[in-house]
Amino acid sequence: MLIINYLFLYYLLARFVLNNYRHIGFYLVKSTLFMGKRVMNTQKGFTLIELMIVVAIIGILAAIAIPQYQNYIARSQVTEAFTLMNGAKTAIQDNLQANSCTADVDADDTIPGKYGTLVINKGAPTATATATGCTMKYTFGSDASSLLVGTDIVAGLNNNGTLSKGTATKPVPADLLPKSFS
Repeated sequence: MLIINYLFLYYLLARFVLNNYRHIGFYLVKSTLFMGKRVMNTQKGFTLIELMIVVAIIGILAAIAIPQYQNYIARSQVTEAFTLMNGAKTAIQDNLQANSCTADVDADDTIPGKYGTLVINKGAPTATATATGCTMKYTFGSDASSLLVGTDIVAGLNNNGTLSKGTATKPVPADLLPKSFS
């Protein structure tokens, strides 16, 4: 129903324009009746310099916006790593009952994501008063943003359920990580 209303309004607008304006080059010329005769009143169109200024402004805005958009995409892809790590916390806590960070089946220790893979470290935990000793490593694959391909996020699981930053071989740039992750 909404489309029909828009088509009807477009039809009315087209009839108005065709009845009152005539095309001459790039300009629309309004025709009016004056003393029974049709008189053409020219309206100014856009000059070349005005069009060039608009193109320059759009180019400047695009030069600023594209890098910011790439950072935004990369940050959104980094959140997948933390989502998978939060999901793996439960599995690690269950495995800690058996004094191990990982499950008996190796496939349960690797969690694939859309942009990379999370791997829970193997072996017995080296627990401290605050940390469980279990670590997780998320490696970004080829489907990730060009800023993230091949980088790692390493996190340790604390006893209170929070994540602490570990040492990665090729770390994700710090400006793409959440501020709470330290």
